[in-house]
Amino acid sequence: MNRLDEIINTLKTHIGEGVEVALEYLETVLDHNSDRYNDYIQIKSRYNSLQRELLLGVLDHSTYDISRNNISKALLLLAEEITEKDLIPEGGVKEEKEDKHGEVLYHVPDLMQLNHEEKCTVRIAFEADQLFRDWEKTDVDVVKSIRVSEIMAVSMLNVDETDPPFAIRTLSETVQFLDRDDFTEWLFYVKPIRMGKFPLILRVSVIEMINNKEYKKDIVLEEEIIVQAEEVPPSGEAEFKSAGTSITLNTNPLPPEHIPAPAAQAQDAGKKGMSRIAGALLTTAALAAAGYFGVQYYQEEQAWKEAKSGGGKEHYQRYLDRYPDGRHEEQALTVLDSLSRADSLPGQSVLPLDGPDDTGTGATDTLAQGTGMEEVAPAPVGKPAPPRKADPKKNRPPAPKVPGATDVKPPLKEPRVQPPAPVATPLLRGNNFYFKIPRFPVVDGDNQYMDFKFYQFNQYREVLAVLGSQGGMQFQPGMMLSLIPEKGEAIVTELKYVAQTPDLKNRYDGYFTLTADELVRLSKERIKSVRVLTSSRQMIRAYNLTRSGGKNLTRRAGDALKQLEDK
Repeated sequence: MNRLDEIINTLKTHIGEGVEVALEYLETVLDHNSDRYNDYIQIKSRYNSLQRELLLGVLDHSTYDISRNNISKALLLLAEEITEKDLIPEGGVKEEKEDKHGEVLYHVPDLMQLNHEEKCTVRIAFEADQLFRDWEKTDVDVVKSIRVSEIMAVSMLNVDETDPPFAIRTLSETVQFLDRDDFTEWLFYVKPIRMGKFPLILRVSVIEMINNKEYKKDIVLEEEIIVQAEEVPPSGEAEFKSAGTSITLNTNPLPPEHIPAPAAQAQDAGKKGMSRIAGALLTTAALAAAGYFGVQYYQEEQAWKEAKSGGGKEHYQRYLDRYPDGRHEEQALTVLDSLSRADSLPGQSVLPLDGPDDTGTGATDTLAQGTGMEEVAPAPVGKPAPPRKADPKKNRPPAPKVPGATDVKPPLKEPRVQPPAPVATPLLRGNNFYFKIPRFPVVDGDNQYMDFKFYQFNQYREVLAVLGSQGGMQFQPGMMLSLIPEKGEAIVTELKYVAQTPDLKNRYDGYFTLTADELVRLSKERIKSVRVLTSSRQMIRAYNLTRSGGKNLTRRAGDALKQLEDK
C-alpha cells in the first residue's frame, strides 16, 4: 500500500470516529497551497457555523444531526478526490496545532460608592494588542493570559447570593463568539447595596464541542471590592492635591487619629436614642458629610492659601484654630514644628514636608560649602527641637500668647550665647526642584501607617524621597530601607535624615535618595513590601504594601520620572 492509499484509508477511519478527528487529520496531511485544502476550509467553516448555532440555541438536535451527516459525506467525497499533489511532501514539516491561548482584560473598580452603579468591562481576544483597541487605560485594569476557544462565556456573580452585597445587571449575551481578528466584549453594571469589603466573582468559561458533546472549562477570578459612602474619584485621573493629610479620597481606610469630623458626628448621632433607625441614619449622615465636604472645600482652601502666603507661626495657628480637623491639619502642624526648629537652631533650617507652594514650581539653589552663604538643609541629626507644651487633648501647638499677658513661671536664666552651628551637608547637591506630586499611603495596618512622597530632584537626576511612619516603627538616621519588588532585586537605600513631629504621636519622616535608574524600576516594577534594616543590613521589620499603595507607587514613580525628564 502506497502513502496516498494509506492516508485515504486513515482519513475514512477518522470520519467514522467523528468529524472533529477527521478535520484535525486533514490539517496535518494536506498542502495548504492545494485545491483540496481550499475544499477542506469550506467544510471546516460549515462545521464551525453548525457548532455556533447549536451553542446559541437556534438549532434543534435533529436538524443538527442531519447537517453533521452531510458534512461527513462531504469529507468522504473529499477523500476520494485527494491526489499525491494535494499532500504535504513526505518528510515535510507538519503544521503545528492551533494555539488555544489568549488574553482577558477586565476593568472592575476596587473602590465603589454605596448605591452608585459602576460599569465593569471584560474583553477577551486571541492577541493582547487587540484588547486595547479604542480603550483608555486606567490603574484598575487587569490583563491575564488564559485558555480560549471560539466560543466563550462570561458572567459576574456574588459569592453569597442569599444576601448579595451587589446588584448586578448586564445587557451582553453570556455566550459569545470569539473572532481571531478582534476582541469580544461583555459589559456589567454593578451597584453596591451594602457598605464594607466584599468579594466579586468573575467567571470566564471556555466552551468546546468534542464528538457532539459540549465541554466547558471555568476560570474563576475574584476581586475584593471596598464599598464606601463617599464619592469615589475617577480611576486614573488626578486626585485632589494634598500635602500629606490623611483626609483624602483614596482606597485606604483612614488612620484612627484622622477621622473627619462630619463622619465622627454621624457615628455619635447613631448612638443617641435612635437605635431603631441607626443603620439608615449612619448611611444618610455619611452621605450628608460628603456634601458638607464639597461645600466647605473652597473656604478652607482659601484659609490654607492665606496661611502659606503669610508664612509665619501665627498664620498657620490661625488656620488650625479655624479648622481644627481640616484637610491640611497635619501639614500645618509639621510646618509649625519646622519653624520652631529653625528658631532654636542658629544658622539652620529644616526640610518641610512640601515645597514652598503646592505647585512645586520654584527651585532652591544649594550652594557649595565654603562660600560664606547659608544653605537650605535639614537640621543636624542629634539636635532635636526643644520640647514644647502641648494640649493633651489635641495634637497641636499651643495658641500664641496674648500681648500683655503675664507668665506665671519665673523667668529662666538667660542661656549663654552659642556660636552658630555648622551648616549641614545638603541631601541633594546642585539645584533642587520640587516634585508636583502629593504624598500617598502605602502601608495601612492596625499598628502601622506609612506614606510615601517624591520630594525633590536635581540636575544630576538624583531624587530625594520621604517615607513617613506613624505607629510602632521609629526611624533613625543610618537605617536602611529595602523596597522589595514582585520580581528582581531589591532597591536598597539609606535614611540620610529623620524628622520627628512631636505634635503627632510616633510620627517620623525618613529622607532618602534614589538614582534615576531606581526611579525607572519603581515606575515599571510593582513593589510588594518594604523592609527596615540596620546599618549592617540586618532586618528590623517588614511591612506589606496595600494593593492600592503598590499601584500608586508605580504610577506616581512614572509621574516623577516624567518631571525628571522634562526638566
